[in-house]
Amino acid sequence: MLSVSSRIKAFPEIQIQLQQCSGLSNKLTRARGTLAEGLDEVAGNAGGELATVRNERRSLMKRLGWMPVTEGEFIHRDESGDTQWSKVSQALQQLTVEADKLNAIVNGLKRVMS
Repeated sequence: MLSVSSRIKAFPEIQIQLQQCSGLSNKLTRARGTLAEGLDEVAGNAGGELATVRNERRSLMKRLGWMPVTEGEFIHRDESGDTQWSKVSQALQQLTVEADKLNAIVNGLKRVMS
């Protein structure tokens, strides 16, 4: 369990504290995003490199809404990750079964040929 990236789940007390710290950090990041949006409104249009940088920042800011802040959002993120992992795991299992089946067919054909 300690060798995987989700090893924090082995220590629930630390996980809760880490989520609280991450939640506060994410709130701060969202506040910075709101501040940047306000500055954009006041500053008006810009050209050249500044416009390019602003566009890049705006595209990254869309991702700020995905950052979990509350305990419920962290739980939802974990459940979503588990669901995605389950789908990938099931697909891998199906491919493994298919590969084993094809391997058995090849072995049978080799026996027939010999």
